[in-house]
Amino acid sequence: MARPLRVEYPGAFYHVFTRGNDRRWIFRDNADRKRFFGLIAESAERWAVRVHAYALMDNHYHLLIEAKGGFLSAPIRQINGVYTQHYNRRYKTSGHLFHGRFKALIVDKDGYLLTLSRYIHQNPVRAKMVSAPEKYRWSSCRAFLGLEEPPQWLELGDTLGQFGESRQAQIDEYAKFLAAGSETEPMGRAVAQLALGSDAFVQDVKKKVAALKRRSREHSHREKWIERTPKEAVIKNACQLFGISQKELFGERWSHSLAKPVAMKYLRDSSRLTLEEIAKLFGIGYSGVSLRIKRLAEQARQSEDLRDKVAEMEDLLAEM
Repeated sequence: MARPLRVEYPGAFYHVFTRGNDRRWIFRDNADRKRFFGLIAESAERWAVRVHAYALMDNHYHLLIEAKGGFLSAPIRQINGVYTQHYNRRYKTSGHLFHGRFKALIVDKDGYLLTLSRYIHQNPVRAKMVSAPEKYRWSSCRAFLGLEEPPQWLELGDTLGQFGESRQAQIDEYAKFLAAGSETEPMGRAVAQLALGSDAFVQDVKKKVAALKRRSREHSHREKWIERTPKEAVIKNACQLFGISQKELFGERWSHSLAKPVAMKYLRDSSRLTLEEIAKLFGIGYSGVSLRIKRLAEQARQSEDLRDKVAEMEDLLAEM
């Protein structure tokens, strides 16, 4: 079954939720959480993202995101991908850290911004980790209540602006709002696990989905509506990583057996070149590209050094 299309447009709001594989912990200590914050900061700057609420739990996280630049998948993929590399290197593990594709509800800001803000901030209380939301260090609640300085990427104004005139009055009223009720899981009120909002809002989202489906039928299967990494950048990073020239990378000799399949993999995954286009670059057949990428994955499962090389390549591309 095909994955549902992500609806992405400038100014859209999303409730993003991601859980650890097999419900395992994704944050083992404060250093992990600080690294995750650093990745949010990097993605927020690169993709014009603003966070309106967050909670980092032990085995999952919540983000209430505004896609000012119109991108959702790209920043979350970058955050999850680079954090997985950090986690695997630090704890000498391998494989997937997160359970499948991240979940994201597109949210009607006017009707659900406050609801989701309270739901996210009460998450640690529902999990019985703290007795009050402001006692949990790893959510945005303390910043909303003026108990700590907010990070640059956290937006307080849209939420607090709905309470009172002065900032102190807003904080006082928001504290009362937090204490007044306990939000239930918002996914249950979502339509088709896609949108959360008024009937008019949901119908508008459905129209956008229909337009995306029409567009997808008019493009190749591999076409994505996210920013591509230029093929020149992938090639440059592969050569830098393995200490070879482009002439050597594309030469007839296969002495650089790892550099070639690594470059092929990320030309396919990041630049979105077709397999035919990649094959032409390397002067081999179409099936040869698929075979070498598949063999690379098998080799990586058996070689920690190769996994490190692949992780370094992903870091180079993520830092762009």
